[in-house]
Amino acid sequence: WLEGIGETDQLGLYYFSEDDFEGLAACKEDRKPVFIPASGMMTREVLRDMTVSAVRRSESCCMIDVKPQLYSLDLTEEDPVFDAAIAAYLLNPLKDSYTYDGIAQDFLGMTVPSRADWLKKQSLAEAYEKDAENFGHYAAYASMIPVMAYETLSQRLKETEMTKLFETIEMPLVFALYDMEKAGICVEKDALEEYGSQLTGRIAELEKNIYELAGENFNINSPKQLGVILFEKLGLPAKKKTKSGYSTGAEVLESLKHAHPAVSLLLNYRQLAKLKSTYADGLVTCVAEDGRIHSTFNQTEARTGRISSSEPNLQNIPVRTKEGKRLRKYFIAPPGKVLCDADYSQIELRVLASIANDEN
Repeated sequence: WLEGIGETDQLGLYYFSEDDFEGLAACKEDRKPVFIPASGMMTREVLRDMTVSAVRRSESCCMIDVKPQLYSLDLTEEDPVFDAAIAAYLLNPLKDSYTYDGIAQDFLGMTVPSRADWLKKQSLAEAYEKDAENFGHYAAYASMIPVMAYETLSQRLKETEMTKLFETIEMPLVFALYDMEKAGICVEKDALEEYGSQLTGRIAELEKNIYELAGENFNINSPKQLGVILFEKLGLPAKKKTKSGYSTGAEVLESLKHAHPAVSLLLNYRQLAKLKSTYADGLVTCVAEDGRIHSTFNQTEARTGRISSSEPNLQNIPVRTKEGKRLRKYFIAPPGKVLCDADYSQIELRVLASIANDEN
């Protein structure tokens, strides 16, 4: 089937790889989908090579969310790849996700079962092992919908004058982000772990001082217990009270930090606890064997067209505080390299000024 793909074919593709389970669902615009698992003589290597060869022979290869599939397929931005999720995002950046069922609904007027409908909460490998028929249906839709939507998406991009944006910026960016994810960023893991240990000691000292000022031990992380200590035992003025107890949010504590010395200690405690759990401890667990953190860069999440980062989020490392700046020092360049930081200056105001022809 794959060897029969030619230069006039539009190919729909979904390549899946999870643990020891790998396979392909593919569809031509004039045929039913086929499902090819990697098994027997059809090894992973053979299936990958045949798939890449078929893609390069085709007129266009339509996929949804290309980047994760690049970890299996050795494709480049020179190959005739069309990411239907990226196209759908450009045409409607307000959605939370761009799945095959959403694209079918928005651009084909079709209601089709989603991944959750077919697989529930199972992983791909679990679903294939326990319910191969439903897995086959899911994979078929994942390969069929993008090729069915190709003409509509292409026409809509043309009508909205976004074809050039799609072809020269967004699609090449898919491959650039893939390279970034593979490369990762160097982290001084030992120094980060030592920093976490230091935070543990400082947090313990703050706890001790807070207990002394409160006159008793309590769960500092319990809003209910904290509310009783602050507003009943210490007699501080309560700002809000709900059915579950007093409000002890950051805004409330900030307004009370001069009313009692324990409040400033609580604010410091929360800051250090957040640094330890989210960053010091959280980032250490994300360091791979190569000493780097391989974050995922998301191209279709931010409504404004910005890139977001997840697993872990590397775009919210604190910078305004002394502790946050210290944390950033553990992200390093390898020997002979440097880290370069670049950012747009007041980009929204500049865009607005350009649109408004305001030269000043």
